[in-house]
Amino acid sequence: MKWFFVLSLFFLLLGISFADEVWRKVTGNLDRDLYSLAISPHNENIIYIGSDKSIFKTEDKGINWQYLYTVKGEKQKINFIFFDRKDKNRVYFATANGLFQTPDNGKTFQKIFREEETVYTVIQSPEGFLYLGTSNGVYLSRDAGVTWQRLSGIPQETEVFSLDIHPHIPRLIYAVCDSGVYRSFDKGQTWERVFVSPGKEETYIEESEELPEEKEVATILPRFIFINRLNPRFVYLGTTKGLFISSDSGKNWEKKNIANLGEADIRYIVSHDKKNLLYLATDKGVLGANLDMLIAEEIYQGLPTHEVRMLALDRERRIFAVTEQGLFKTTEIVQKETTEVSLQDYELYFHNEPTIQEVQQAAIRYAEVYPEKIKHWRAQARLKAFIPEFDLDYYKTVTTALGATYDRVQVGPRDWSVSLKWDLKDLIWSTDQTSIDVRSRLMVQLRDDILDEVNRLYYERLRIRLSLLLEPPSTLKERLEKQIRLEELTAGLDSLTGGYFSKRLKELSKEQ
Repeated sequence: MKWFFVLSLFFLLLGISFADEVWRKVTGNLDRDLYSLAISPHNENIIYIGSDKSIFKTEDKGINWQYLYTVKGEKQKINFIFFDRKDKNRVYFATANGLFQTPDNGKTFQKIFREEETVYTVIQSPEGFLYLGTSNGVYLSRDAGVTWQRLSGIPQETEVFSLDIHPHIPRLIYAVCDSGVYRSFDKGQTWERVFVSPGKEETYIEESEELPEEKEVATILPRFIFINRLNPRFVYLGTTKGLFISSDSGKNWEKKNIANLGEADIRYIVSHDKKNLLYLATDKGVLGANLDMLIAEEIYQGLPTHEVRMLALDRERRIFAVTEQGLFKTTEIVQKETTEVSLQDYELYFHNEPTIQEVQQAAIRYAEVYPEKIKHWRAQARLKAFIPEFDLDYYKTVTTALGATYDRVQVGPRDWSVSLKWDLKDLIWSTDQTSIDVRSRLMVQLRDDILDEVNRLYYERLRIRLSLLLEPPSTLKERLEKQIRLEELTAGLDSLTGGYFSKRLKELSKEQ
């Protein structure tokens, strides 16, 4: 068991770096249902926020907010906000009703892209060209939005959700679409597809342990692309099934198995300016991911929702997050001195915890998603060929004779018959196999989802316990918050294991 304690301590210590991030809600004249934000690169006191219909602005880093504009029409959502590279007064807004700009710091607004398409994103090249990702491919303007050209190479009616330009090679552009990821080496004049979404001509394949003869197709929709500014060869792709990374400028992609991240739906990515850390907006909340150690941790304290749409990072490395419940930002990160702890101390403190393998097996049993179930289904289908179809019949003959002076009815004879029939072709292939294939795929996917959630809750719970050991809270409020979080995570593990986790904790405590 010592190897388990060593590895667990190693990964838990890595996770503590995010533990002191605490969220605070930003109040003021803001809508509640928010989708986009951007901090000005010219003056980070200026922040723009986009909601499901309106645009807001602060000039004092969120202390006071000013309503600016409401998008007209049935489709109003502000999807993305981008500051002009050179003109500090000009800001662009990609909306469900076209592209808008303010040339004068929010005093006036103009619609500069009037096509019917939804605009998901906008970026600008160093020479000032504007690129739009829309519901109908990529559009380019070389004259600050006066005229637009739809770029060929990406099929029509392809939704383009995200764009990014190489920081040192401006002719290299990436486009994230519903059909995959495209790359252009000539400023968008031609494109090649370098990542293919399932459901198109090709698929990303994962092979299950239980079905070695079959391949299970994972449904993956790319959402956001981000180029590492410190090392642009590394490109990060957020998808509905986790994080993919390319180390060769998008030519090849690898799905990274990051602890506690699993197959989270990644909507947005920002990075630490010095360390190999990513902050991810996901359907599990905000996660901090250490790429060197391949471990992620939820930054949860004070954030009441998991529905996070977009993130931004200021120069002090505070995180801003727009959510369905408003705008939140982290307070300053307090770096604490940690208490020295030996392996023996760790083993003593955690010896009454069930192992991750125990909890995983309990979750599999409770959900009835164990591999043997699939084998049992297949065995039953083969045995069907040896079970005959039983048929019991009863026959009788009825005759009548009718005349002028008499009537006669005769019944009989009475006969019974029994028949047995075997369909031996089921020994080779049964029609039930098709149904089993579908059910097994669904079960494997369900099992993977359950185990991902078990792993996330289990290790987050251990990290909190370890932080209480290494960094005892200085205030009652902080201790109570961590204690409540521990109880919440315990309840989550109980719900996945049918109460096994708490029951096992009690058993191990009694053995102490």
